[in-house]
Amino acid sequence: MKKNTQTLKSMLLLFVGSFGILYLFFQILNQNYQKQMDASINRLTYTNQMLTELGNSIQNCQNALLSYSQNPTGKGEDFSSYNESTDFIFQCTSLLQKEFTQNKNCLLYSRVINQINEAQQDFVAEHLYPYSGSLESFESLRSIRLIFSEMNEAYARFMSSYLDYSYEKWTFIQKDFQKFKNLQFIIWGLVTICYVTTLFFSFRNILEKSESEKELLHQKELLNEAHCQMLQMQINPHFLFNTLNLIVHTIQSGETRTAARLVKSTADLLRSSLAITQLQIPLKQELKLLKLYLIIFQERYQGRISIELSIQETLPSLLIPPFIIQPLIENSLKHGLKDTLQGSRICISIKDYEEYALLTVTDNGDGANPDLLFQILRGNISGIGIRNIYERLHRLYPQKDVMEIWTTPGKGTSVRIKLYKENPHEYSDC
Repeated sequence: MKKNTQTLKSMLLLFVGSFGILYLFFQILNQNYQKQMDASINRLTYTNQMLTELGNSIQNCQNALLSYSQNPTGKGEDFSSYNESTDFIFQCTSLLQKEFTQNKNCLLYSRVINQINEAQQDFVAEHLYPYSGSLESFESLRSIRLIFSEMNEAYARFMSSYLDYSYEKWTFIQKDFQKFKNLQFIIWGLVTICYVTTLFFSFRNILEKSESEKELLHQKELLNEAHCQMLQMQINPHFLFNTLNLIVHTIQSGETRTAARLVKSTADLLRSSLAITQLQIPLKQELKLLKLYLIIFQERYQGRISIELSIQETLPSLLIPPFIIQPLIENSLKHGLKDTLQGSRICISIKDYEEYALLTVTDNGDGANPDLLFQILRGNISGIGIRNIYERLHRLYPQKDVMEIWTTPGKGTSVRIKLYKENPHEYSDC
């Protein structure tokens, strides 16, 4: 589940990061496009100003010529104003020709400018050489005034054409910008749909996978529980067979009263053990079973083996696997104390630690064969007791170190079991 959550977080981060990158990309495009629009608008504005000034210059030229024709004595000032205006007209015309090379009105205007240039040469000559003849001077002046009139008409046509051109240009810019915005919206929409669709199917796959994993986990838990119950059921016949052998031996010896006590204790033990269906029971319930077992044990060995119990008072509510202490006592009898029963001692202690309770069963026998114990734990040698406990503990705490067996020849054997306090299902290998 944690892996699925991490995958979902990674996809969301990728989703947000991709959107951020796409947003920055469109911001850069918008800025570039805005710069191009501003440049086009500035160029239109500049050209419009130039045309306005061009119209004013043409008007100034006409006024200067009219004033000169009416008052030739002031021709110096008029001629100076005329020159300044014509110079500006030629400059504007040159720039406009570059700007509107395909505009027919601009080409016509250029031809008019060439005509006025020719007429101006005659007018300048007349102004510089006043003795060349009044008739020629008058003809040149009239020719220039006519040409300026034609140029003013050409300017009006050109201005009208330019206004139409400006309107079309501005409309085109607006439409082009709107197309660009629409394209952005479409791209954003498609990208969003793709991401949301991908996210939806990915999230659905994660949910389906999570449900499958939960189902698989549940099935494994059921299998694990069934296996533990099977192992637990193996313990009951194990105790029963040993006790029945003891009862038969007691009856054969003629000790009927002892046999009756054994039968009663055995019945109580079986009744209590058959009522247990859980994988874990409180420690106090396990100790109750242990006391019933020890009654049978004392009758069997007639005080030749002493049992010492040391249980911390803080542990009665600790949950432990049932039938876990009795098999350890049987193991001590079978492997350590079978040859030296007189004066033998079995010590059972449970100590409380922070993460677990430590169950220790120690005897002072001859010690068990380490190779034999190793083979039993591996399952290579039949033996229900130790192997059964090891498998049940391993299934409850699969990732924990649960059992240690220390044996010293001539000094005895010690079995240490860690009973962890947290929920064992949190450490399941499922």
